Amino acid sequence: MKNQIDLRKNFAESDKICAYMKIGYRAIDDWNELMPVVQKIADDILGLHDGSYCDADTLYEHDFVNLLYKDVPYVRNIVCNTIDWLHKQTRTEVQMNRSKMEIERMIGALNLEKTIMRMKHEILSDIADGRIPADIMHFGDLHDYVDANEYGGFCEDGNRVINTLPADQQIDVLNYCQDVIDFWLKSPNWFIK
Repeated sequence: MKNQIDLRKNFAESDKICAYMKIGYRAIDDWNELMPVVQKIADDILGLHDGSYCDADTLYEHDFVNLLYKDVPYVRNIVCNTIDWLHKQTRTEVQMNRSKMEIERMIGALNLEKTIMRMKHEILSDIADGRIPADIMHFGDLHDYVDANEYGGFCEDGNRVINTLPADQQIDVLNYCQDVIDFWLKSPNWFIK
């Protein structure tokens, strides 16, 4: 029974790896097959978000170190788990990139950049003033300390480009900017960027 489970797992993992590599199915059960996959996935991790979000620490978080000293089934499992994680990351990135173009059409690229930079500055100021903790990891957690919807001037009256948009588009801009800040807060060494 255990042999049948191992064979099914081997088949499923090999299938996932072959699909990721965009090659026809073949069993991935030796190092000659596995090493190019490990190298590609490591490169893909380091290239996420134009290299600004993920770094070598991400490789450590996903057990992508000292793989040469491990057996093939163990490494194949690590690779499959990392493929799942990469799919989640790239799905989010694609959605945000598509949204970024739409948001830039609504308020302009310069206004978008200014708003995001203002939000980062205001968050860092609140950390320096002790209003929010320095180890904050999610935009949603900011609401426990401040009205985070005010970051970037979203609640200000005046002649701002965003105030001229219909309400649904204002919400889209707000949500996009908050998503960008959420990624910024989750990134390693976010307070430096």
